[in-house]
Amino acid sequence: FQAASGLAMDGNQLFWLRLMTGFFLGGSLPSCLAMTTAAAPVHRRGLAITILFTGYAIGSTAAGLVPAIFASLGGWRVAMAGVGLACLAFAVVVWAMLREPEAAQSATPQAPESAMRGVIALVRPPYLIGTIALWILFIAMLTLSYCLNSWLPIMLVQVGREPGLAAMS
Repeated sequence: FQAASGLAMDGNQLFWLRLMTGFFLGGSLPSCLAMTTAAAPVHRRGLAITILFTGYAIGSTAAGLVPAIFASLGGWRVAMAGVGLACLAFAVVVWAMLREPEAAQSATPQAPESAMRGVIALVRPPYLIGTIALWILFIAMLTLSYCLNSWLPIMLVQVGREPGLAAMS
C-alpha cells in the first residue's frame, strides 16, 4: 500500500491507500514486539524490547529525512513508491531470516494449542483487561507518533521555520 500511494490518481485514492498503510503498519509493531519477546533470551528480553522501540523511534526520525532526499528526485510520488519498494525488498530479506523461537522445555509435555484458541484466549478472562490495555497503549502511542510526524513539520513552517528544518524535525 505504501508503494501504491505514489500511484494515487486523486485525493480519495491517496486517503484509502494511506489508511491501509497505517492499518498494517499499526499491526506490525505489536507483532514485532511479540516476536522479539518470544525469541529473546529471558535475561536479555528487556534489552531486546528497548532496542526494538529505539529502532522504531530512529525509523520515525529517518522518515523526516526522506522528503529532503526525494525533493529533487521527483517529489512525494517517487518517495512513496521508493520507500514502499525498499520496504518490500527488506521484507523479503527478513522473511528469509525468520525462524521459530526455541520452545521452552517444561517438566510435563503439553499438547500445543491451536493458533485460534490462543487468539481467543487473549479476549477472555484473565487476559481481557491486559489485552485491552495493550491495545489502548499501542493506539495512543501510534496516534501520538502519527500526529508528531504528520503535523509538526506543517506547524513549524507556519510559524516561520525553513521547510528543510521542518522536514527533518
